[in-house]
Amino acid sequence: MAVEALIGLCYPLEAEKNSEELEKVYKQILTLDMMNSKVNYALGNIFYYRKDFTQAEIYFDKVQQMYPFDYYSTLMCGWTKYFLGKKNEAKRLFNIVLIISPADQSAKDGLNLLK
Repeated sequence: MAVEALIGLCYPLEAEKNSEELEKVYKQILTLDMMNSKVNYALGNIFYYRKDFTQAEIYFDKVQQMYPFDYYSTLMCGWTKYFLGKKNEAKRLFNIVLIISPADQSAKDGLNLLK
């Protein structure tokens, strides 16, 4: 029932690239701490790299609501919105990334794809 102990279980699962079991543990953590930004971001990444952008969006949006100027979640949320065809939202997020990091090539690439 301790979030910290469950997060400790995640490290070897990450090292083994066992995303199925990792997903289960992360979801268990969210039953105890549903606004855990690290876990929401990590689940967003799992779904993003599975190309399940609809699920990734749920988790990245949660982090975005908590930390609207967090570089990593803003960038990943921007790309997720891009792949979901939500161009206006993607553009807004890529522009926020460029406010945070003006030389960010990934955000620039995303904006170029939106033209």
